[in-house]
Amino acid sequence: MTECERIIKNNVLPRSFFDEEIRCDFLVTKERKKIWAIGLDLLLEFDRVCKKYNLSYFLIHGSLLGAIRHNGFIPWDDDIDVAMLRSDYNNLMNIAAKEFSNQYFFQTPYSDNGYLFSFNKLRNKNTTGISLSFRYESFNQGLFLDIFPLDNCLLDDAEKRFNQIKDCIIDNSNYMRRKSLDSEDQKRYLQHSGKDPLEVVKEIERIQTMHEKIKNTEYVNNSSITTYPYEKLIFKRDSFSSSIMHEFEGFKFPIPIGWEEILKNNYGDYLQMPAKEDRGKWHDKSIMNADIPYKQFAQTYYVK
Repeated sequence: MTECERIIKNNVLPRSFFDEEIRCDFLVTKERKKIWAIGLDLLLEFDRVCKKYNLSYFLIHGSLLGAIRHNGFIPWDDDIDVAMLRSDYNNLMNIAAKEFSNQYFFQTPYSDNGYLFSFNKLRNKNTTGISLSFRYESFNQGLFLDIFPLDNCLLDDAEKRFNQIKDCIIDNSNYMRRKSLDSEDQKRYLQHSGKDPLEVVKEIERIQTMHEKIKNTEYVNNSSITTYPYEKLIFKRDSFSSSIMHEFEGFKFPIPIGWEEILKNNYGDYLQMPAKEDRGKWHDKSIMNADIPYKQFAQTYYVK
């Protein structure tokens, strides 16, 4: 039984959810619907655990934009992003191992050797969500839910800290390309500093949390990703002071009370659609398959 068959059997989603359709002049194929189904299943499991332990989280970035603009996925998107204030983020790490099991795997640099990202993921081990540059790595590469920490932020050193973290993230990204046969990846690996990657992860965490002892800073930030300029990852703490429930593909999930300010900061005119030729381009360096476990996929499709 595939994961999508399990999802249908357990009445998580109806079979009709997987039908192809056109949204915003974009064809959402059956294969994309399968990937969405895995993402929703991961989010529902994540939501279950957070409710059980009274942990707060929020849809963020593309998932927040999708909730507001589309009441679900952005039609050309294929993953889900959530954020948690650092205290809840750490509490989740403490209970994750006993709560996520079977097809669900809570992935951190400490729970999965070789996974050196600056944020955690919830994976479905029976699927494939492989980053091409890291396709020869042995860590879990099932389809995923991204979980970002929100940390105390002071504006006077925000840019400096962001650049320090960015350098560390790039260094570990270079290291994770060491087995790639791609010439550009090999060039990137040659730029690796030689530092112990796990120590680099700890350095990222140290920089991220260096203002943790300051109570109620006016701002928080997500410094775990480098796809935006640093100022677009800084938000007023009040925006996350509470949540409201919002529709997302027929379910309701929490979004930040300050969602509009967050989206304006991230995207400017967040209701403006990208050009048709640009839709989905940022995920074209991944291999996603809802039917095949990543280990089987690697054995079948990669020449080593």
